[in-house]
Amino acid sequence: MAIVEKDVVGTLSISKSSDGLVNITIKDNKSNINFVRVSIKPTDFADALFGLHGRPAKIKVQGLRHVGKRKETEPACVTVGERVLKKAGINIYDRDSLEMFLLENHQREGWFLASHLGSKDSVQTEGKTLHLYFHYFRYV
Repeated sequence: MAIVEKDVVGTLSISKSSDGLVNITIKDNKSNINFVRVSIKPTDFADALFGLHGRPAKIKVQGLRHVGKRKETEPACVTVGERVLKKAGINIYDRDSLEMFLLENHQREGWFLASHLGSKDSVQTEGKTLHLYFHYFRYV
């Protein structure tokens, strides 16, 4: 894999976690991805801040292939009958199994499916029909 250098505009956030570590997050403004997360002891952070190089830290890097790209989001709704879900062995009141149903049956090529059905409006019933509201997203 070739290393690609990009100039991006982003934000830097520094906070202290409940476990006492200093957390540093770098977020790309265009894709809205937190692509670097650093966790470091406060004493090591202070040493690094004031010029002592090479302090140990836990670093997580993610989503680099999407950094600098624009996130495109598209809302979606799937309407399905209770009988179809019950036949598939899915409890209509179990949001986790409804999310799995979406992932297994409604994935679109080239898009990510954000199947989180956590809000009260994401699952609506109308008689014996369920409407599942979610969204697709991709980086372009």
